[in-house]
Amino acid sequence: MTVEEAERLAASSFGMKVRAKPLGSQQDSNFLLLEDGAPAGLLKIANPAFSRTEIEAQDAAAICDRMLELGVVIQPTSDRMRVLKIKPPLCLDTAGADFFADALDRVLTEGW
Repeated sequence: MTVEEAERLAASSFGMKVRAKPLGSQQDSNFLLLEDGAPAGLLKIANPAFSRTEIEAQDAAAICDRMLELGVVIQPTSDRMRVLKIKPPLCLDTAGADFFADALDRVLTEGW
């Protein structure tokens, strides 16, 4: 999928007037959607060779990897490995909770 196609899809499917920035992927087409230069969403065009369950498990694993890079430990869990399990330290203060929330917001906004 081209950048132009991603921008048209965002407009026609979601009513978003955005610029699409390609993100790396080995098997999908992923785009960071920018509105006035600020992140507005993430568009993922999945490879049709994979089932929805497989794609959700891949996304969960990628989110966990990116969170670990940012210093937060979370793990995929459940029978389909698509639920995120947060692993905070036993003692969590306000600063730690803010750090976690900021990291998660960054990953979900900027992409994984």
